[in-house]
Amino acid sequence: MPNSNGLPKISIVTPNYNYGEFLEQTILSVLSQGYPNLEYIIVDGGSTDNSIEVIQRYEKYLTLWVSEKDEGVYDALNKGFKKCSGDIMCYLNSDDIYLPWCFQTIAVIFQSLPAVSWLSTLQPGYIDHQSKSRWFGSFPGFSKQCHLDGRYAGRYSNYYFIQQESTFWRKELWEKAGANIDNQYHLAGDFYLWHQFYKHENLFGIKNPLSLFRLNQRQKSSDIKKYIDQCRAILSLEDNPNTANASVASYFNNNLINPLAKIKGKLIHSKKTYEGKYVQIQHANNGNAFWGVTTELFSF
Repeated sequence: MPNSNGLPKISIVTPNYNYGEFLEQTILSVLSQGYPNLEYIIVDGGSTDNSIEVIQRYEKYLTLWVSEKDEGVYDALNKGFKKCSGDIMCYLNSDDIYLPWCFQTIAVIFQSLPAVSWLSTLQPGYIDHQSKSRWFGSFPGFSKQCHLDGRYAGRYSNYYFIQQESTFWRKELWEKAGANIDNQYHLAGDFYLWHQFYKHENLFGIKNPLSLFRLNQRQKSSDIKKYIDQCRAILSLEDNPNTANASVASYFNNNLINPLAKIKGKLIHSKKTYEGKYVQIQHANNGNAFWGVTTELFSF
């Protein structure tokens, strides 16, 4: 539903519980972009710190907010997503931030490229507790088979995860995928959502960084081992025994049972070739630039 400026509505949900020290920076990273067709919802889990004070400071700019006890971050997200009416959906945890060009970039891509149902960055960014830049990662690409092979589930020496705060999707895809995040995966609910999306559409990669993930020991995702265990459990739900289940068995046989597969404490694996979908700037003969889609092979 574009507004008078012709831009699609972007719906953002921020779940929060006692993250008042970071929450204002998160909110400002949304509001300071000046995006004219924004729906911003904050779902607080009954914080006892200064979170409510921060939210009230900006409540006139919010579509709605609520503070009440919930069953965790994915329960809060489900509550918020039920209220969303935008064309494009996403969520931003209350210690992460968007980069200034994020919404305009996403809006133009989704508006001009109907083939793109969901998109995420290939250049995830990270900051520390004090908001200092730590590093930018690099993905070679995204593909469904790569996902089913567990290569976005931290199975190998480097942790490759689809960056949640840089992932955006159409509301139609959310509805096709069940319009719900399974709360039993209290650490890897994002991975569960990607798994559901992949049943319907390919994920497109963009080389532009879109957001920054805060490295913070308080966050649930800091328990990497348990997160990966839940990712593996989600992959094991796949109906096709020749994809996820087979790749899990192959991984354990090749990398864990065989002691020669460990070098200096790191697991090694042979690279495979996948077909990835990309969104990137292209140039017309008249010199104008526009966003276009490409399909390329990549190794992972």
